[in-house]
Amino acid sequence: MYPRVERGNPVDLLRKLWLFTQVADAGSFTKASQQTGMTVAAVSKNVSQLEAALGAKLLNRTTRMVQLTAEGQQLLEQAQDAFSTLQTAMQEVDTSQRQPSGLVRISSVTAYGRLALIPVLPELLQRYPGLSLDLSLHDSGHGPSRRGEDIHITWGEEYHGDKVCKRLMVMPLVLVASPGYLERHGAPKRPEELHEHECIGATLPSGAYARCTLRARGNRRGKGYVFQPRGRVTLRDELETVVDAAVAGLGITVVTELNVQRHFAEGTLARVLPDYEIEGHSSKFGEIVLQYPQRREMSARVQAVVDFLLEKLVTVQFPQAD
Repeated sequence: MYPRVERGNPVDLLRKLWLFTQVADAGSFTKASQQTGMTVAAVSKNVSQLEAALGAKLLNRTTRMVQLTAEGQQLLEQAQDAFSTLQTAMQEVDTSQRQPSGLVRISSVTAYGRLALIPVLPELLQRYPGLSLDLSLHDSGHGPSRRGEDIHITWGEEYHGDKVCKRLMVMPLVLVASPGYLERHGAPKRPEELHEHECIGATLPSGAYARCTLRARGNRRGKGYVFQPRGRVTLRDELETVVDAAVAGLGITVVTELNVQRHFAEGTLARVLPDYEIEGHSSKFGEIVLQYPQRREMSARVQAVVDFLLEKLVTVQFPQAD
């Protein structure tokens, strides 16, 4: 074992170690100086300094050649393995920059992830065979996967100023209830009647209760009715659970249309007040955005995935529910 080197610049020590391997491979200081472009004196001085730092003689010198000592032979073998490993690692990084490879972490709001993101991923993986993906689907900014995702598909209200943000779509809002609930309690005919019904509350990623404004279709400038679903049941974090609560007959609620298209088709949910348009409480409510790092901070693999998603997701069209 060599004594631990307590002092010295690590970069300088690595340079001395590399020069030692060049001398050992060449068999002389003269040949090593020619290969490295350094003077013989400079090469010799660096090797001598390495021997002093290690406290071991590495080379037996003669006027014509050098021979490795036992310590020198042991160090040479280990140093060559280490430099080979470093060279391989650098080549792999260089290759990944030219041909994207490695792991990319993506998080997405649940409904959009299921219906828009996942269907395009086979093409992504076919285009880039070296890529692998780690996906997290949830509807809350405080969801279970806060492990430093590379790319976020999230609500516009969760925009972080240090990221690039591209709008993918705005999801229309609808009022819904189960046919069973409407049969038991009747369907409201005007927004003002909503306060007489059991409503399912939902919280936004910010923690505030969701609210919206209802206006008669074709009368966007008219006075709207502000509706904040509140009742004996409030759901947090996952919009899918709000939909499940409505299907179970717990009351009326407002959700994005994308979350309930299947239930409309199956007849497990029905529209409430279909003659009214619903606006979110802010311009960002219901907006789906793609967030990713600034270009200068992105690896080649993240850049490749971002470019692919912008190409594919901005053109995704969803069928309109009847």
